[in-house]
Amino acid sequence: ELAARQTYALAKSESMLHNLRKQLSVLIKLKHWFVPPGSKRDSLLRVLKHEGLEAVFQRGLEKIRRILRRQKTIPIHRTGKTYIQSSKGKTDVLCFPVIDWDFRFQRPQQILSQFANDGHRVFYLNLKFKNPTKDSTVDVFPIADNIYNLTLPGDPSTVIYYNDLTNESLNHSLSALIKFIREENLLNTICVVHHPFWTPLIQQLKEKYGWRVVYDCMDDHSEFAVTHQEFASLEDALISTSDLVIATSELLYNRLSKAHKNCLLIPNGGDFEHFNKLPARDRGPLEKLPRPIIGYYGAIAEWFDTNAIRNAATIHPDWSFVLIGHTSGLNLRDIKKLRNIHFLGEKSYSELPSYLTSFDVCTIPFLQNPLTEATNPVKVFEYLSAAKPVVATSLPELFPMRDTVYLYSSPEEFSSKLEQALQENSNELQEHRLKIARANTWEIRYQALQPKITALFGKASIIIVTWNNLDHTLRCIQSVLADNTWPNFEVIIVDNGSTDGTVEYIKKLSNEHANVRVILNDENLGFAAANNIGLLGIHDHESEYIVLLNNDTVVPTGWLVRLLSHLTDPTIGMVGPVTNSIGNEARIDVPYKNLGEMHSFAQVYMAEHQGKSFDIDVLAMYCVAMRKEVFDKVGPLDASFGIGMFEDDDYARRVQEKEYRIVCATDTFVHHHGRASFAKLESNKYSQLFDQNRKIFEKKWNTKWVPHKRSKS
Repeated sequence: ELAARQTYALAKSESMLHNLRKQLSVLIKLKHWFVPPGSKRDSLLRVLKHEGLEAVFQRGLEKIRRILRRQKTIPIHRTGKTYIQSSKGKTDVLCFPVIDWDFRFQRPQQILSQFANDGHRVFYLNLKFKNPTKDSTVDVFPIADNIYNLTLPGDPSTVIYYNDLTNESLNHSLSALIKFIREENLLNTICVVHHPFWTPLIQQLKEKYGWRVVYDCMDDHSEFAVTHQEFASLEDALISTSDLVIATSELLYNRLSKAHKNCLLIPNGGDFEHFNKLPARDRGPLEKLPRPIIGYYGAIAEWFDTNAIRNAATIHPDWSFVLIGHTSGLNLRDIKKLRNIHFLGEKSYSELPSYLTSFDVCTIPFLQNPLTEATNPVKVFEYLSAAKPVVATSLPELFPMRDTVYLYSSPEEFSSKLEQALQENSNELQEHRLKIARANTWEIRYQALQPKITALFGKASIIIVTWNNLDHTLRCIQSVLADNTWPNFEVIIVDNGSTDGTVEYIKKLSNEHANVRVILNDENLGFAAANNIGLLGIHDHESEYIVLLNNDTVVPTGWLVRLLSHLTDPTIGMVGPVTNSIGNEARIDVPYKNLGEMHSFAQVYMAEHQGKSFDIDVLAMYCVAMRKEVFDKVGPLDASFGIGMFEDDDYARRVQEKEYRIVCATDTFVHHHGRASFAKLESNKYSQLFDQNRKIFEKKWNTKWVPHKRSKS
């Protein structure tokens, strides 16, 4: 009977356990349905669990404040198409961010603002995707001059920190971006990436357009509490896709430089003007708080040293501790019980100086862990810009500043360093802080970055031969210098003994532009000989491309980018554009009546023929481009053709002898006045020169010269 009862009880228990499992399974399914992992509800529950109801309430208030601040400065509601300024002859910048633009204003916004101030158009993606439609497009709204926010179509529930960029979102985003790129004429765009989440999209864009990719690594992302499980492989792929990798700290640099040969250390900086000119303290929002005020602003997250703050606030109940910033991932219930600790929530970038002015001591109270040890705190330069004493965790990036910043390693030492900082009274220390801040501005960081960005583009040496015709030369060189969509180029002007003011003009140009060099000949040595002199002026291993350009041409924006893009094909030895005036298949019909209309026509025409070209027997040398390695194999132009004519036929033969193709780029247009130099010759002299050089060509190649084909247009 006992055994039977035990058997019955066991069976009943197993039945109950089975039912419990079924109920638990249903609950889990319901939880996943109501609260999907990675969703806003999931995030809200985690905050509620760790931080309490008040933190959730404060987050909601902060979100409302952010929306209101954005509505004051950004025209979110618009009718019709957002007007985007046309390119000012500079490379565009497309940013794949780690934070939204209207979040805390820090390194991403600071550096990209420097690009915008320098004339680059900056397009900054939104972290939140919009619901895709059958014919999805990119939503655009302006943020500031030259800065635009883009919202891509995709899964709106995606959170970049722990979700994948799904194939569906990738396809919708890529399709919409391609349309946007075509409509807004994004040519030679720099992709600045802040988080590996975007890697699949970056890879697609690089494959399609050949754009340069810059990975700006600001943190050891793998150490964050919420990090994608495939983060390491995504970051490895991003590093291998990148042309330049930037690290913000020595620790990050040491790791990344082993994975990428082109790695650069660019620490954070400070906006000196913004934080140096503080409002009066008695008019600030903290004027009624008891002094001294120990202040902090920034993220208050899992790396924040709450023990140090709690200990100091307990020891000094008469001090005021002001903590400004969004809170997440921390249990703050105990610390919030202390009446002299004031959590003020997130404040806008424009408001920070009005709080900073009341800080008697500024703090950077971080825990010491792998995440913070890889951090270069941006706040330190902002605090120093105000000449305020700073007490901070003894982080590797701050150790070189130990004579300027009070460093601590324990909660007890934090309190003693605060006491020491409050007792200081030294103008010399204040001046030293200001000196460091002035030497570490965002402008200085941008100046260090810009040459490295430029170097990502192979240098092009553009050789222009001049002989009088000053008006033509003026228009030609001005158009060349105005276009920096290919940022790495030099202009070598070789003058053949001009007497009309050309020499004075080009000398003045070389004094004003670091990338303009001038070579002066005493007499007219002819087209081929003068170009050869310019080619000899190219420094070995410095230039990757060579361009020969007549001085009777005018180039539109993007001409060099498009022309050189064809030379990525190793089978192509030489490439030239289409034009309005030439005696072969490269000529096209044009509708424009003046140069102003030419530029508009060229942009439309080139965009419509993106990536197109055709093989051609001869390229007229009013404009040709080649890789320097091809020139090194083929050699200089044949100077036996004297003043000019037939050196282009000859060179085409020589390029083809080396088994290279010669192509005409349909997607590149250059305006050509045509025969500007030869127009100065009398008709009979021109004919004599033509016949003379034709015979030289025919004798050299032992063949009869065949006239060029005429364009079908």
